[in-house]
Amino acid sequence: MRQIHPYTSAAWAVISAGFKVRAPLQQRDAAMSDLVDVMDDACALVSASASLELHTANPRRKIAAKLLHQATECGYFIQWYAKDKGLLKRTAQNLSGSAEPNIKRFIKSFERLRKAFQEHATAEIDIAVLRIVGKVEDIVAAVNLNDMPYAKGAGYALERGCLSETRTKIITEITDWLLRPIVVDTIRPSDSPDVRDDRASLFWLSGFAGSGKSAIAHTIAANLAAIGRLGSAFFFDEATANDRSAAVLFSHISRDLADTIPEWKQALAPIVEKASLRYSPSVTVQFDELILRPAQACTFVGPILLVIDALDERGGDGVSRRELLRILSSRLHELPVNFRVILTSRPDKEIEDALNSTPYVERRILDKAAANDLGVYFQSRLGDQPALDRRWPHDEWIRILVHKSEGLFQWAFTACEFMLERGWEVPERFETLLITTELEGIDSLYKAILRSRFGSDVNDIRIPRFQAVLGRALCVLSPLRVSDLITLRGPSEKPETTEAILKWMGSVLTGVTPGSQGRVQAFHTSFRDFLFNQHRSGIFHVDPPTHHLALARACLVVLNKELKFNICGLETSYNSSHPNADNFRDRIREHVSGALLYASEFWSHHVAEIAGEADPTLIELVQEFVNTKFLFWLELLGFTKKIYWAGGAMRTMVKWASMSHVKSLITFGADAQRFISNFAEVIGRSPAHLYISCLPFAPESSLVSQQYLPLFNNTIRAQSGKQPMWNPLQKPQVLHGHTAGVREVAFDHRGKHLVSCSNDSTIRVWDTVNWTSVKLRGHDSAVYSVQFYDYGNCIISGSRDKTLRIWNANNGEPVGNPLRLH
Repeated sequence: MRQIHPYTSAAWAVISAGFKVRAPLQQRDAAMSDLVDVMDDACALVSASASLELHTANPRRKIAAKLLHQATECGYFIQWYAKDKGLLKRTAQNLSGSAEPNIKRFIKSFERLRKAFQEHATAEIDIAVLRIVGKVEDIVAAVNLNDMPYAKGAGYALERGCLSETRTKIITEITDWLLRPIVVDTIRPSDSPDVRDDRASLFWLSGFAGSGKSAIAHTIAANLAAIGRLGSAFFFDEATANDRSAAVLFSHISRDLADTIPEWKQALAPIVEKASLRYSPSVTVQFDELILRPAQACTFVGPILLVIDALDERGGDGVSRRELLRILSSRLHELPVNFRVILTSRPDKEIEDALNSTPYVERRILDKAAANDLGVYFQSRLGDQPALDRRWPHDEWIRILVHKSEGLFQWAFTACEFMLERGWEVPERFETLLITTELEGIDSLYKAILRSRFGSDVNDIRIPRFQAVLGRALCVLSPLRVSDLITLRGPSEKPETTEAILKWMGSVLTGVTPGSQGRVQAFHTSFRDFLFNQHRSGIFHVDPPTHHLALARACLVVLNKELKFNICGLETSYNSSHPNADNFRDRIREHVSGALLYASEFWSHHVAEIAGEADPTLIELVQEFVNTKFLFWLELLGFTKKIYWAGGAMRTMVKWASMSHVKSLITFGADAQRFISNFAEVIGRSPAHLYISCLPFAPESSLVSQQYLPLFNNTIRAQSGKQPMWNPLQKPQVLHGHTAGVREVAFDHRGKHLVSCSNDSTIRVWDTVNWTSVKLRGHDSAVYSVQFYDYGNCIISGSRDKTLRIWNANNGEPVGNPLRLH
């Protein structure tokens, strides 16, 4: 039958699986019998629609697609119904109470769709989609999930998907795999060859840069969203790796699921009431608490589909990246069978080592694009250019471009962007591509574009200007507007140089059109890779360490120039509005430049990327910053909700200064870390109170206090309550004892003891005076959570072995037997 939707073949497989169990269910349940009858009618109508033209706007075809969609949902429902009844052995009364309302919803939807089909109606009719049945605990999910980490802009974009009628074979294959019937062990014998394991699974699509993986992922995500089966889509991007990191993936997915599935949000609400879980940077903790726990609290009907694109571009530290790979390769099976993941990446040894031997991973290596697909693409982009047909008639220009592209969609995209740049004649640009030697391949295309703009002479003055501007644009850790890149230029660069270079880069960069307010970044990571590799890019090579140093200097210049007291112009230090409220965001936009916001967040990241000895100019800039702008920086971070990043920035500064033995920065940085640790919560709640409720109460020995308190003569002076030195608990300590990763730590209410738990299955109780410890053993697996309670007399711990244990904190002995409630 002609396909009327990308999921047609998958839909028929699901419907057929549902019909296989219909006979016994019809005999037992009258309501199910009615549903099967209307499904029979619907499928007959859909079969009759096979004669409808594929490209027609006939409303009957659209309704036929909806009938097929509704029948698919019923197929999933019937499979769940059979499994639920067979496995849980519910009484007819209980089963009817949970299932009959859904059966009635399906029947009503079918009736409306059938009427619309028969009357050639064009009205939109909703599909009854059932993702979850039953109820979790009756909890009012009042907790606001909006402050959970979420990567803005990481979702799918329909316009970035494949062109219609291209890549149809691989899209259909992936869709069929994702939407395949949920296996029900009561339907088929366990030795049936097509019975899949009862666990979540992963489809891994790998291919080289420019082969079109991301476009396929965007298309799949859009198609799944259209039929109500997309749980979440996350697109990694090396250009925004700091925001789209491995450490935010599972939090992002869980928030998406909570937005689309009310029951998920209900199950998630009591979990994230604990701030340590809501904000945890641990990939493993996020998976355990934000994905696995709510998934196990819900009963799903049909597949829940997740799209993860460009895994090789995942940001974050090495630990979080490795943990993400470990979870994808060894722990997805812990999720219900309903969860299915489509994953894309370039060939990457670390990813291949992790996934190649995993039994629930199905891999496809993406072939080069077919000539027909590329021809359709070129026709859609350049088909309205009659000058091409006149010069190269009978579609000869299409055949030339298809041959030159060598199966790379990214080549095709870049070439079209190059030819369609404003101010040029398309045939003229086409000839530029034709006369360029060694054109084949994406690297040669990039060279052709750059040579047409900046020449090929290594002594051309435009080359170093190009390198400076492109290095800045591609080495920033979060894409910036052209105006902000101008602000962050080097001291010898003229303001107009940035615009002069970028305005010619529209075929490879976004946000560079004159007057554009978009952010500058590469259309495709292959362009970054090309420039960062000297062997590939030759005279156009951009050396990242060089530009990280330039950006570090530029950030410090901006900080030292623009940071000031009361930067948001508050009338009073008291304001009842939360710093994240709309009026504060408006004040930040009004008073703080984009370059300053970027510099305040990322200056230390660029410092960390600098190779070799510390640069004298940079040392002077950092010294000026800590001497005159440090508190103003903390104030701004308080307003932007980044105050908890400040301690990490100071640690980076100390490490960098230690390499060149800059003692003044080392000692100030160590003291600044303690200042931040003690007062971050106050600054986060009310940044303006930094000068009233924090600085006056710092110890007199504090270098921050000594440097800044004399500058604020009109503030309060603490006559009592100040410590002569920082609390000894704030003295940096490196504690050794656990043999695997530490999962959680907690102090008792007096600060005299610290308890820690670890993946090594043990708990340790530390004396905070001499930092000796006592080991507690009893769990059979990793211990995920530990806390003091009963005024520090007891300790409670929770483990992956699904038990809770209570311990006597005074002697380390277990209290009672393990609690096995999960």
